[in-house]
Amino acid sequence: MGELTFESALKSGTSFALNPDAFVRRRRRMTEADKAALVTHDDVLEYKREGAADWLVSCVPADLRDLMLGGDRAIAQCPDPAERDAALRELFMSRAGPDGSACGKVRRFLEALYEASPADHLPASRLLVNRVIVREGVRALTAAKGSQGGATVAGSMRAGAIAAYNMGFPVEAANLLVDAAAPPAKKRTRDRRAGSIPIKWYAAFDHWARALPPGILRIWVRSVLIAWLSSRLRLVDVLRSYIRHGGYAPDGSLIIQVIAKFSKDGHPIDIYIRAGGPLGDWEWAEEHIQQVQTWKYCLPAFEAPGHAGDVTYATRILPRVVSRQHAMSSLIAITSMAPLSATKEVWAELTVSGHSAHGSPSDMAAVIGMHAPPT
Repeated sequence: MGELTFESALKSGTSFALNPDAFVRRRRRMTEADKAALVTHDDVLEYKREGAADWLVSCVPADLRDLMLGGDRAIAQCPDPAERDAALRELFMSRAGPDGSACGKVRRFLEALYEASPADHLPASRLLVNRVIVREGVRALTAAKGSQGGATVAGSMRAGAIAAYNMGFPVEAANLLVDAAAPPAKKRTRDRRAGSIPIKWYAAFDHWARALPPGILRIWVRSVLIAWLSSRLRLVDVLRSYIRHGGYAPDGSLIIQVIAKFSKDGHPIDIYIRAGGPLGDWEWAEEHIQQVQTWKYCLPAFEAPGHAGDVTYATRILPRVVSRQHAMSSLIAITSMAPLSATKEVWAELTVSGHSAHGSPSDMAAVIGMHAPPT
């Protein structure tokens, strides 16, 4: 058989069975060696992509793998099964998305497909795909879990079906019948929007950067002030960034360089800011740059016994980037300190999120007046 298509597989009468063992949930905790290897945020994303691709590979039996790679001719031209496994993994890695989420959607769809028709699920006709998406959507709405009450599950399943089709699985997903299984759904809650950070937050971080005693918390506060608030970055970009000395301005002011390896559009970001904030020049900036000059990340991970994810209880810095979850938890913990006292309830009321520093300056200008200076 030549290159696999839905039509050729259907005409040949060939059927395939996914590996059901791959759908058994097995939670694997990361070892300390795993964690130590994930130094930068890019390392973390690559780890997730590789794990998602490997998990998807485990779903595919040898006969389906070979047909997805080109059939009998592919086997003849590349007789080593290990090479064919590697090629399939490379295919999945190329379509995995930045963090492997695309592979995850495909795997969830394939699991639902297998559950719906264990004895005969591949090739999957458009009707079977339609029924699987509808069934999973109804099941999610009945359970009514998540922020949208299950309203987005059918759309996610359809996306998984289309991604599976694009990866070469014999799934008839690109048609109106499949589209009809997941029409646009009315959202159960309001759209989430990033709120603007009030000016007093900038002043509070500027105050803490000066007033806190030497230690992990002060390092964190200073890095947040530089890379999140003053550089106007989203938190996800802060996790990809690091801080360097940027030289001096003609008037002698220190320039700080914040480097993000890539942004939302895939391009790197180089940001240069003056070392100063609402309360004046940062006399501490040279010292801070000296402390972090060898780090390839901005916000370091840490140990906080009994208070995981709360940097205000940190006892030791770890030589790698902090996780996104712990970064958000730590930001909330920092802003809860006096004099700001912004608790979780305050964050929720203001609708502040990790995006908030990104848009705050322009929002402030709109509040102050149309002729307000940009800085």
